Amino acid sequence: MATRSLTEFTHDTGEVVAVVYKHWDGNPEAMMPLFTRFLDRCAALSSPRFDDPFYLAAKWVVFLAEEDHAGRDDYTDDPLDFLGVGIMTPGVEAWENYVYTVTSQRGDIP
Repeated sequence: MATRSLTEFTHDTGEVVAVVYKHWDGNPEAMMPLFTRFLDRCAALSSPRFDDPFYLAAKWVVFLAEEDHAGRDDYTDDPLDFLGVGIMTPGVEAWENYVYTVTSQRGDIP
C-alpha cells in the first residue's frame, strides 16, 4: 500500500511555490533520512540554491527520481524511466498521508 507524501517548497513568507508528490514510503521514518541525504548533497554543490525554492524543488525531483529508479529491475537503464514522483499544483487533493514543508532562506525571490 502506498504512503503518499507531498513536499511543499515555500518562500520564508509561507507562500507555497512548488509541490512534489511522492507515491511510496512517504512516512517520516523514510523521509527524514532522505531529506538529510538530499540537503547534504545540495550543500556540497558549488551553488546549492537553498535560497530559491524553485531550484530546490527541481533538485528534489531529480533526487527522488534517482531514489525511485535505484535497485528496480522493472525499469530500463534510462534515468527517465521512473514512476512514483510527480509535480502537483498547490492545493490539489493527492490523498496524501503526510505533508512536508521546505522553506527557502529568503523571501525576496520572484
